[in-house]
Amino acid sequence: MNSNIFLSNKPSLLIVDDDERNLKTTQKVLQKLDIIIHTAISGEEALTHIINTKYFLILMDVQMPDMDGFETLRLIRSHDDFKYIPVIFLTAINKEDKYVKKGYKEGAVDYIFKPFNVEILISKINIFLQIYIQKQSISQHTQLLEELVQDRIKAEDKAYKAQEIAEYANQCKSEFLSNMSHELRTPLNAILGFSQLLQLNDDNLNQEQQANVNEILSAGKHLLGLIDEILNLSQIESGKIEILIEEVDLDDVLKQCLSLIKPQIDKQQLELIDNISNKEYRIQADFLRIKQVLLNLLSNAIKYNSEHGHIILDSEIINTSRESQGKQSLRISVTDKGDGLSKEDIARLFSPFVRFNVKVHIEGTGIGLVITKKLVELMDGSIGITSAVGEGSTFWVELPLSCNK
Repeated sequence: MNSNIFLSNKPSLLIVDDDERNLKTTQKVLQKLDIIIHTAISGEEALTHIINTKYFLILMDVQMPDMDGFETLRLIRSHDDFKYIPVIFLTAINKEDKYVKKGYKEGAVDYIFKPFNVEILISKINIFLQIYIQKQSISQHTQLLEELVQDRIKAEDKAYKAQEIAEYANQCKSEFLSNMSHELRTPLNAILGFSQLLQLNDDNLNQEQQANVNEILSAGKHLLGLIDEILNLSQIESGKIEILIEEVDLDDVLKQCLSLIKPQIDKQQLELIDNISNKEYRIQADFLRIKQVLLNLLSNAIKYNSEHGHIILDSEIINTSRESQGKQSLRISVTDKGDGLSKEDIARLFSPFVRFNVKVHIEGTGIGLVITKKLVELMDGSIGITSAVGEGSTFWVELPLSCNK
């Protein structure tokens, strides 16, 4: 599949360095890439470029007069239109840990020391280039589908025609996402494969080279996780996922989930307060899917918790509209002690690719909660959240309680 068929122009990359020799050297080694390269000799000039051009990546020096790389990135991140542009710091001076940590804290996606390994730098640029190309393709393809839907709606007088077209457009989108995910796997598996080969032969690598290989593997695995979740979402939306509703022992599910997340809890030094286990609840659900749902909620509670915070698992039997038939629901809640969310954030929480705390270096895809919500609804359940800024969040899931409980 040729991803460039949807792109009107070549992707653009910006190099920022106050030393023109460094600019020319970096520009020269990147010439073989099929991209447009712009340069800037100061933070002020870089900001001017960013206003006028959409960049898929910025390579920026740290030590610059007047406005250094940290301050420049801070200004970029303060503007809603530019705060998601990936920035990689390149530096030959500020190599201490405190500068590296500061770079990540300001929102950089990587921090590379000069002189850099050309092949590794190009590999990292290619990853961001592929992500940018696929995002542009999805955006423009979706726009074409939306235009098709609108044109067909205007041409039809009956409401059921509009629904038919919308379903077709959604199916096309899901198929496109599925195909795109499969297409991305081939080059990504090659990157991961060669990186793993290098890792197996690390006796021939120095310490810096080993660290670079580990960074490539980490970025590759993160991107592979994103692809898997996109594929999962497309399967759900296209109705290709099977749900087997049966009587599920909640204790069994929790036992497996807590066993999987225990290393993360211990690493973050969090306290787990489990008020659900051993109550012998039985619910109507798909075992694998409820396990997937609870793992996602627990993982989020770990990632977005406060330092030395806690996670509380609670349950409550809810009387629902099913009460007339003698049925009830079980509400399972997961509470963290994180920063919490505002009402505006909550309103966008279950939308695809929405992430919060962007200044915090936390890995994530922005799809997990969307998948979680759809899985819960497929199991005839509901999901919600109560949260307040500075007080943490409580995510809850309600599923039918088995009559045998």
